[in-house]
Amino acid sequence: MAESLARARANLRYRSKAQTERYNNSARRILVASFRSYLNVPIAEHRKALIRQIISKLLDLSLNVFNVFRNAHF
Repeated sequence: MAESLARARANLRYRSKAQTERYNNSARRILVASFRSYLNVPIAEHRKALIRQIISKLLDLSLNVFNVFRNAHF
């Protein structure tokens, strides 16, 4: 529990002020998935490679979803 709370607080610093205020003011504390912590890589070449992999996977996923809906008969 303490580790997840510490992780949640660490993730807050990567969010915008509006997102942080919404997080602090909410009755239920819900963590929002964010890739920003993954992009905190000190070596620029590694960061670029990671971004390329993420974009590639997202593109593959979006094409698969598009093909599923294109072939679906409603």
